[in-house]
Amino acid sequence: PYAFIIRRRIERAKDFLRHSSMPVTDIALSCGFSSSSHFSNAFRREVGTTPVAYRGAWPGKA
Repeated sequence: PYAFIIRRRIERAKDFLRHSSMPVTDIALSCGFSSSSHFSNAFRREVGTTPVAYRGAWPGKA
């Protein structure tokens, strides 16, 4: 169950990273992570890159 919850939170965070300019810390907290560090570590495990690098891969986002 925990892995499912983390995957769902990561999917929601990916949407925020693609479609908003919210700071990564705010995205982490909005998606239910206890800290930006916890979010970054979980994101890297699931996606294979950092949230900042993921956002940079989308045109028009930096």
